[in-house]
Amino acid sequence: FDAQLHLAREFDLPVIVHARRAVDAVIAAIRGIGGLRGVVHSFSGSAEQAAQLHKLGFLLGIGGPVTYERANRLRGLVAAMPLDQLLLETDAPDQPGVDHRGERNEPAHLAKVLEVVAELRGMPLADVAAATTANAELLFGLSGWSRRTAGVAREQAMDGLRPRDHTGRVDRAARATPAVRHSRSDFIAA
Repeated sequence: FDAQLHLAREFDLPVIVHARRAVDAVIAAIRGIGGLRGVVHSFSGSAEQAAQLHKLGFLLGIGGPVTYERANRLRGLVAAMPLDQLLLETDAPDQPGVDHRGERNEPAHLAKVLEVVAELRGMPLADVAAATTANAELLFGLSGWSRRTAGVAREQAMDGLRPRDHTGRVDRAARATPAVRHSRSDFIAA
């Protein structure tokens, strides 16, 4: 692990870490090497650990688990943590949200993660989407992301909010769910 962190620092690459039951060890390694940036994927640590990671320049990956009402610690953390530390993720095909429990997780389910995070923070979807998209662009150096690519991503994300027809396919003629009060162009910052 340390060798990979050294390579990331040497080549100025972001680090993606899954720190299941090892958050303190990961923090110690990151602190010991220094000069790193990245995301702790599928974060499930404490508020103190989140604060330490934030000071070290790391984002926290938030996915399907936040959609479960019983995930009190994670939901409280997401509501309180700085928005510039959030990165939304699906961890497809694993860790589906509450609406897809027992099913294969898909990137289109990110829309539900966004919806829950916005609700927990008391913020409009568009504001959370814009901030978390900016976080991802900054972390991964995606500033050259084209508007065409953003438009495709926006459409795919909106598919997660659109009604389905009798075959389970997205009904593109139907309107997005009434809970979404923003236009498609507001959904993800381009």
